[in-house]
Amino acid sequence: MAPHARGAFVYLTNVRTDAVAFPGLEAELREFKRSSQPYVPLEGSLDDLVAGLTRRHRQKLMHSLKWIEPIGPCNLHWLARGSPEIHSAVDHLVTLKRARFDRPDQKTNLFNPAYVQFLHEAASRDSSFVVAELLCEGKVAAIMMAYLFQGCMYAIQTAYEEEFAQGTPGRVLIYHALRHCFESGIEVCDLGWGNERWKYEWTDLEVPLV
Repeated sequence: MAPHARGAFVYLTNVRTDAVAFPGLEAELREFKRSSQPYVPLEGSLDDLVAGLTRRHRQKLMHSLKWIEPIGPCNLHWLARGSPEIHSAVDHLVTLKRARFDRPDQKTNLFNPAYVQFLHEAASRDSSFVVAELLCEGKVAAIMMAYLFQGCMYAIQTAYEEEFAQGTPGRVLIYHALRHCFESGIEVCDLGWGNERWKYEWTDLEVPLV
C-alpha cells in the first residue's frame, strides 16, 4: 500500500464457517478460497462407528488391525504438558513428516523453525495439547499431535514409521484414538484442515473453511 494510505491488509486462513465471528468477517472481508475440515461425531459406541463405515473402509481397518496384531501388543501412549517425553515426541513427529517431502521448499510449515518452536511452546504451556504415540512392542509405529478441548479432539499432525507402512499404522492410531475419545466422553473428533483421503475413511461430514 502507498505510505500515506490509512489501512492495512487482513488475511485470515481456514476460518470455520460455523464460527461465531464468521458472519461479521464475511460481511467485511472478501473471500479468497475455500477448503474443508472433516469431522467425526462420536455418537453411540466405537463399534457403532465402525459398523457405520462403508464396507470398503471397514475392510481396510480390519486389514490394518490384523496386520499389526502379530507384531505384539499395541497401545496408545498419551503425553501431555509436563511429560518429560513430550518434546522428544514432537521432534520425532516433525522428523517423520519432513522425511515425506523431497525438498524443504515444498508446501509445508514443518521446515519452518518458527512453527516447530510454536509446537514446543504449545507442549510446554497449553494443557489441552497432547501427543499420542501408537506403541507396538514398545516401538513407535505412528504418532499424532492433537488438542483436547471442550469435548472435542482436534487432530493437528499425524505421521508413521516407514517399517510399519504396510499395515497403515496411522489408521490404527486413529482407531485407538477414537476408542479413547469414546471412553473419555469426547463428543467430536475433528480431523483438521485438508481433504486427504484417509480422513474420509472415517466420515463424510465436513465444515467448510474460508
